[in-house]
Amino acid sequence: MKWLVIMILALSATDGYTQAERKFVRRGNREYDDKKFQEAEIQYRKALEKDPKSVAADYNLGNALYRQQQYDAAASRYTAMTEKQKSNTELNRDYYNLGNTMYKAGKFKESVEAYKNALRRIPGDMDAKHNLQLALKKLQEEQQQNNQDKNQQQRKQLR
Repeated sequence: MKWLVIMILALSATDGYTQAERKFVRRGNREYDDKKFQEAEIQYRKALEKDPKSVAADYNLGNALYRQQQYDAAASRYTAMTEKQKSNTELNRDYYNLGNTMYKAGKFKESVEAYKNALRRIPGDMDAKHNLQLALKKLQEEQQQNNQDKNQQQRKQLR
């Protein structure tokens, strides 16, 4: 009987943490919907304090950081999420978001790799294919610009 009481108390305590985490996620979602991304970030961080394994809070935090143009912080969130064991659909979403984040940060090589990883999980993802093409084009333009800069420097040295 004593063990039964302990088990019930343990389960109810865990449930309280889960409910608190969900409460903060819902608040964060409302703030996010109202385009108050900094406030949403705070709520998602509170949710993660209650439940560090909360996928919803972790994912939404990455999105809130992305919307605040904190691309490095968002990228680290998405990268951490890709390292957790998940389904192909979830991994695809995380890699896709990581690709978008890297693209916005001007890191086109990393963006290309993220989109390729998304397509490895779900080859028919047309959004990932489209964004991969954009990132490849930007990467090519960047490489051409670097080559032109090198050529100009070499010409200056020869004069």
